[in-house]
Amino acid sequence: MPYHILCLSLLFFGSGCGLRLAAADNPRPALVRARVTTLVANAERTSQEVTLEILHVYSGSADLKGKTFTDTYQDVGTFGHEPDSPFSPDEEGLWSVQVARDGKLAITRDDRLPFRRWTRKNAYSRYPEHVKTAEAVERVEGTKPEERVTALLGLLMDSTPEVSAWAAKSFVAIDDPTVTKYLDTFAMKPDVKLHLLAQIALDEAVCKRKSVDWFATDVRAGMLRQWVAGKTDETSARILLQRLERIGSAEELKSGTASELVRFAAENKDWPWAARREAIATVGQMAFGQVDHSVEFDWLFDVIRMSPDLDSRHTAAYSLVRFPLYPKRLKTVEDFLATEKDEKVAAVLRAAIKKAKSTDLKDPPKTEKK
Repeated sequence: MPYHILCLSLLFFGSGCGLRLAAADNPRPALVRARVTTLVANAERTSQEVTLEILHVYSGSADLKGKTFTDTYQDVGTFGHEPDSPFSPDEEGLWSVQVARDGKLAITRDDRLPFRRWTRKNAYSRYPEHVKTAEAVERVEGTKPEERVTALLGLLMDSTPEVSAWAAKSFVAIDDPTVTKYLDTFAMKPDVKLHLLAQIALDEAVCKRKSVDWFATDVRAGMLRQWVAGKTDETSARILLQRLERIGSAEELKSGTASELVRFAAENKDWPWAARREAIATVGQMAFGQVDHSVEFDWLFDVIRMSPDLDSRHTAAYSLVRFPLYPKRLKTVEDFLATEKDEKVAAVLRAAIKKAKSTDLKDPPKTEKK
């Protein structure tokens, strides 16, 4: 299957072959805990099909308890991530499900949750935090509708990041004067005591409500700089980078500002190395397809030349090949290649040079900085 078709199918239907539904089909899927009851693997053990029984319902119809649904595992990574762990007999986890048009239960996606469609005890180190989130969902679902705004406000300050983020996303989805007032206050003075993930969710909500009146404010600029300047963990950093990439593509900041923030994050020594390397890759992704990308090219090339971390140099090299090698750039890369000792970096650069010479690029567009 062509890669772009595979990516589209994975985006809408997940990594397995089991039935999947887009979240748009139902904005409020059920959240359940389930256990593997049957497991069938192929001869090579590269794929599995499992049946799961619902043990507990955190949100949704209580009648779902005891019902079954299917899921699959395939030994492939998606979107640059490592493959998921295979299922184990009697393994438990959390799933987001809903009733499909044929009456059967199907796995779906709830964007408010800290996992795409499921999280499993044997597969994720933050599974305990995901369970805490499910328990928070159950507590809020158990309140009266008129009490939920207050309940969610209380959870915004929860010490578990996943709970705080879920509460923020659920809170802003409610059409209530209290929500409007809170977001107006946040726009004037963001609550930096909230976990980063909650602040990201609130920023998205204010962007939707206030649009350009919020995008380029000094208050927001200061908040975004604080996001990339502080300490963070790998999970939060990954979500932040995804948010900054969306901000850039949606033009919710001045041109180039989102990329500048990502570059700052990549240079932040308080960030884990894995997160900094992902930031390097994000710089290339954000510049891809743009006309004016000389700043990003020069920055990535500096990482290749000067970074003490070999993995970062590899990441920068793979990102650099996305850019057109105009004559001046081509000469610079060729000169550097003669001194490069790492074979992986050298191989990537050789491939980029070969591609550039085969396309015979001329001068860069006039809008590109020289």
